[in-house]
Amino acid sequence: MFKILELPPTAIEDFSSVQDEPNLFAGKSGQILSTFAWAIRCNIPLDEAILTLHRGKIKTRKFNIILIPTKRQFWNRRILDTAMELKNGMPLSVAIEHLKKYLPPYIPAAIAEAERKQTLDKVLPMIARQMRYVQKIYKHRFSVFSYPMILFLGCFSVTFFMSTFILPRFKRIFQWTYLKNENMPKITQYTLEMAPLLSLLILCIISLLLYYLVFRFFYRVEPTARIFANFFLLKIPFLGKDMKRIAIIELAGSMASYTEAGLDVIAAADLSSKTISSFWLRKKLTLFVEKTRNGEQWIDAWDEMELGFPFYDWIARNAASREKVPEGFMQIMKWLKNDVSEFSKMFMRVVEVGGILFNATIVAFIAYGLLYGIYHFTYITARNAI
Repeated sequence: MFKILELPPTAIEDFSSVQDEPNLFAGKSGQILSTFAWAIRCNIPLDEAILTLHRGKIKTRKFNIILIPTKRQFWNRRILDTAMELKNGMPLSVAIEHLKKYLPPYIPAAIAEAERKQTLDKVLPMIARQMRYVQKIYKHRFSVFSYPMILFLGCFSVTFFMSTFILPRFKRIFQWTYLKNENMPKITQYTLEMAPLLSLLILCIISLLLYYLVFRFFYRVEPTARIFANFFLLKIPFLGKDMKRIAIIELAGSMASYTEAGLDVIAAADLSSKTISSFWLRKKLTLFVEKTRNGEQWIDAWDEMELGFPFYDWIARNAASREKVPEGFMQIMKWLKNDVSEFSKMFMRVVEVGGILFNATIVAFIAYGLLYGIYHFTYITARNAI
C-alpha cells in the first residue's frame, strides 16, 4: 500500500535547517507541521513523509474492526487517512482536515492560502515554530502547576481529615467531659464548631472543581460557553489578562501565517476574524478591517484596537516600518510566550504561599483550641482536687 520512505542524502542537513531551536517535535501539532515542512524542503512526497508519524505497524488486512479505539489507534487512523488523501492527489489543505483535531483553527486556511500563492516552503516552517511556542507554554504551565497542585491536594486532605474525623470525636469527648458547655473555653467551642464550616468549605471547593470540568467540556463543544468565557471571564482581574495574552498569541500566529503566505494585512485580519477562536478578538478585528477599508492606515487602526499591551503594538509598528510584518507578528508571539510563562510562575507562587498559610492557620487554630480545652479541664480538675 505504502512504500518505505527513502531519504535523500541531504535530508538530515535540510531538516536541521528547518528547525532553528531544539525540541521542535513538542506535541502532535508540531510533529505534523514540522514533518510537512521537512518533506517540502527535501522534495519528499507528503504521503510518504506523514507516514513517519504512524505509531506501530501499518495493517492492510480487511475486517480489522476495533470497537473502542484508543488514542494511539485514533491517531494512526488519522495519519493513514491523510496519507491516502495525499496519495490520491488531494491538496495538503484538504488532506490535513483529517488532522484538524490536533491543530489550531487557522492552520488549514493558512495552508490553503500558501498553496494558492505557492509559498508552502516559507509558511510551514513558520507555523511549525508557532506550534513549538504554544507547546512550550503548555509544558511550562504543567510543570509550574504540578507542585502547587500536589501541595494543595495534601493541604486539602489534612483539612478534610481533621474536619471529618478529628473534630467530631473531640466534640463528643469535650461534651462528656464538660457537663455544661458554659464551662468550656470559648476558643474550644469555636474550634469544635468549625467542623461543619470546614465540611461546607470542602464541599464548595469540590463543587467548583466539578463545575470547572463541566465548563471545560462545554467550552470545547458549545459556542455559547465560549462566548460566556470571552465576555465574562475576561473581566476577572489577572485571569482576564492571562486569557487575553493567550488569545493574542493565536492572533499573532494567524496574522504571521497569512502575511507570510502572501496576503496583505487587511486580508489577513479579515481571514483571522473568521478562523481564530476568541470572540473578543473577532469583534475587534471586524472593526479593524472596516477602518482600514475606509482609508485609515492599518498600523493606526491596530493601535486603536486597544488590546491592552502597548509594547506589542510598538513591535507591530516597528515591523511595518521595516516592511517585515510576518517577522513582527512572530516576535510578538515569542514575547507573549515569555510573558505567559512568567505570569504562570508568579500566579502559582501566590497560590502556593496562600494555600500553605491558609492550611497552617486552620491547623494551628484547631490544635490551639483543642489543647487549650484539655489544659483548662486538667487545671480545673486539679484545682478542685486540692
